[in-house]
Amino acid sequence: MSIIYTAINNEYALVGDNSTKDCNGLDDTRSSIDIEPNVIIGNKWYEVREIGHKAFYKCKNVSSVSIPNTVVQIDNSAFDCLFISSNIVLPDSLKFIGNYAFASNYYTSIVIPKNVQFIGYGAFSYTKHVNSITVDEGNKYFCVESNILYDIKKTRLIQAAHCLTSIDIPATVRCIDASSLTLLSAERVVIPINVKKIMNIAFQFSNVKTVVIHGNTALFGVCFKDCRQLCEVIYCGSSIQKSKPFDDDISPIVRTCVGYNNDYFGGINVTKSDECVAFLPYRSNFKRLCFSYHNSIARIILILLY
Repeated sequence: MSIIYTAINNEYALVGDNSTKDCNGLDDTRSSIDIEPNVIIGNKWYEVREIGHKAFYKCKNVSSVSIPNTVVQIDNSAFDCLFISSNIVLPDSLKFIGNYAFASNYYTSIVIPKNVQFIGYGAFSYTKHVNSITVDEGNKYFCVESNILYDIKKTRLIQAAHCLTSIDIPATVRCIDASSLTLLSAERVVIPINVKKIMNIAFQFSNVKTVVIHGNTALFGVCFKDCRQLCEVIYCGSSIQKSKPFDDDISPIVRTCVGYNNDYFGGINVTKSDECVAFLPYRSNFKRLCFSYHNSIARIILILLY
């Protein structure tokens, strides 16, 4: 069977959603995916502008992919789990990249073309061989710093190259995307005070051992799922979120630090903490220090800072 194309609103062609599920849409002997720029459907020519949801999902026998300079949108998981080793050249026509569109592959570099305006979460995740992420200098929506992909204002951390042995997250970041730090090599990660959200499975399969969270950061889902090396989390905000950030069989030491970033203490809610450290600045405007769920705290340490 050949790749299945579908006419959309009698205007353009789509590589159909799930059209090659489990490679049923490709010949068994085919080793590359070559998407046509124009196709005949019925008696009419159509320009191919979209690659549908899971179009080539789990086509593990593929050695290369060719995407024409007519494609504007690549939907969720379109090229997920191909385990392709050759780099994929994204066309300048591309504007939209869906969630997990190119996840779980073996390519070594990522180049974001100049016209891309949207990148979904996990679009390039679980690609452990990536050692280079770049953005076309003409792109107005995204940027790269130290092999980490951000939106142009650096408020959203989208993807870090998995080869990074250290990571410096800018103070401008507000959200760490789902699956953005998967398979990360760095053993210590410091989350700046302004980060508001760490999304689900952000750190999955990473080698991180210590995580320091400086702000009141919300932890969504199992953000540290499958982090088998994780042994210490230091939380310096005013409350630990009541999510379940760890797998049941992963139990890192959780240290909660109170007053680390300011000298007024309104209290702290601790849902899981082995040790609580309260930093009391000298001559601070100290009012009170109260602990909820205090039975879960193994030890309280008060430190007077001069």
